[in-house]
Amino acid sequence: MWKYDGERLNLPSSRSEGATRDAPYYVKALAMALPAIMLGWQISGWIFFLPAAMQGRSDFRQLYTAGYMIRTGHSGGLYDFEAQKRFQDAVVSPQPAALPFIRPAYQALLFYPFSFVPYKAAYFLFLALNLALLGVSFRMLQPRLTNLAAVWKPLPVAMFISFVPTGVALMQGQDSILLLLLFSAALLSFERDSEFLAGVLTGLALFKFQIAIPVAILFFCWKGWRFFRGFCASGGTLALLSVWIMGLAQTKAHLHLLLSMQTGLGSGPDQFQFPVQLKKMMNLHGLVYGIGEGHIGLRTTTLLTLMLSMFFFCWVAFASSRLRRDDQFKVAIAAAVVVSYYMFVHDLVILLIPVSLVLNETILFRGKRAWPALLSACLFLAPALVSSAYLFSIPLGLFVFLWLRNAPAEHPPAQAVAGSCAV
Repeated sequence: MWKYDGERLNLPSSRSEGATRDAPYYVKALAMALPAIMLGWQISGWIFFLPAAMQGRSDFRQLYTAGYMIRTGHSGGLYDFEAQKRFQDAVVSPQPAALPFIRPAYQALLFYPFSFVPYKAAYFLFLALNLALLGVSFRMLQPRLTNLAAVWKPLPVAMFISFVPTGVALMQGQDSILLLLLFSAALLSFERDSEFLAGVLTGLALFKFQIAIPVAILFFCWKGWRFFRGFCASGGTLALLSVWIMGLAQTKAHLHLLLSMQTGLGSGPDQFQFPVQLKKMMNLHGLVYGIGEGHIGLRTTTLLTLMLSMFFFCWVAFASSRLRRDDQFKVAIAAAVVVSYYMFVHDLVILLIPVSLVLNETILFRGKRAWPALLSACLFLAPALVSSAYLFSIPLGLFVFLWLRNAPAEHPPAQAVAGSCAV
């Protein structure tokens, strides 16, 4: 028999059979059917996308070329659009436009070794690396998914594999799964009271600065000084490494690009030169743009997004201030997605952490307590179901709001849980 402490379900792995018997039949049916359907969708996606990827029409194109430019001594043109197009056409395939590389320069070092082989071989090598990173991430979180396994033993791994952002990240040759690995390791560090290490690992994720920086700011608001020191230590080191790679002139060009690109706040034609499709952003920025398209300009869209983001951010910081550090980190991941500078479907793979863990804690709840499980299941399905990508921020924002509204301030130790009332 499992024990319920008033807010969390603590299910010993040795009693999984009892949990399975008590799970509603429709929960077990959906747990088996939905991942299978989504996996089938991904297989069809691979069939149609792989030929395009082999022709150089994947996100890996920009990453591979950045590594090649670093290796061949052309780092001075890393953020020059014309230079990027010239090298992408030469080492991958000719295309009408370049895919922009806008990450910090240190990230290109990861793709340095891949540039020694042709693009097609490098694509499959990086795919193998991504699969390995996904497996490591799963193994880190697996001990925390025992309730899901109790409902259906393959459910945890099925969720990781069939989650649409996972498939998109693998297809596109994106580095989002590396971000999932770093955040999974940071969560484990929090659970082991190693906040400084968690900060270091989050700082290493600055190649996705639009996610890592909001997480760090939240912990600054929560007075997580050890975390923030670790974040600054690793982040500062990587910033210096990036400046050393590209030089001061390119550093200035990179910052100008990020501040002006598709915001309406910059000047000159460069802000429209990079093909950023705001309606495909699955965050608050995309939502404001999608709703206001044709009615408000880019500058107004950006300013309105900033105001709404600050309101949401401040509420999250206040509402989460009394949570345990590991729970705060889960909240921070989801909140960072909502307020991120830009966000596309492949980066949503990091939501596997809060979604799978919250679903694990609540999947056997019934009645009014079942809402967290329902919201988690909806978020798991939403990337594949929302008709317009920018609408995804609505269920995600609702998930954060309702989660924090009902989240406990603190959790009892294992000994107290053992003595709580049985369900």
